[in-house]
Amino acid sequence: MFVDTIENSIENKIERSLKAYMSKNPIDFAAITASAKYLNQQSDSFHDLLASIQSAIVKLGIGLEVWLTGPENFVRNPADYRYGTSSHGWTIGLTKYDRSWCVAIREAYLSEDDREIRLCDPQDNITPLLEAPRERRVASLKLIPALVTRLNDEATRAAKAMDEAIEQARSIERSLIGDAGEKARAFGILTDDDLPF
Repeated sequence: MFVDTIENSIENKIERSLKAYMSKNPIDFAAITASAKYLNQQSDSFHDLLASIQSAIVKLGIGLEVWLTGPENFVRNPADYRYGTSSHGWTIGLTKYDRSWCVAIREAYLSEDDREIRLCDPQDNITPLLEAPRERRVASLKLIPALVTRLNDEATRAAKAMDEAIEQARSIERSLIGDAGEKARAFGILTDDDLPF
């Protein structure tokens, strides 16, 4: 009974203090509501634009996991978690997440003497860009041109490696089935289905 009386007394004091504060400092809920509505509309518009940008990048069909690793592409967390000379932050890249390609954010570290970002282990450290907090989505916009450039560079390297692999495969094919097989393939007489391997 005594405890109930004390609790009621404390609740009454808090309620009186809150009422006194509110009478001196009224809250303009209409203004807050209008601001929140506008912010949400703008956030939805920005999200739609990012979704369109991501869709265009994915539709390129590069099919390579690529992360920005240069220190100029490192975004420090606002709290700037430091571990000695290392800072905790993030970068962006193109990756497969839940079986679909997407632009994503990946946690990373950067030391003062590092020339490259050290990416955190992918498990639990990758967030699809469209699911990231608003401030990270906005900050990532500055990194997207660098990502597109890096994707182009990596696609060019991969295409060159593929050209070399095709040339090597043709050389092996010639040694196995001879020049006659290559000529037959050129004239459509021999197809891949005709090969014994």
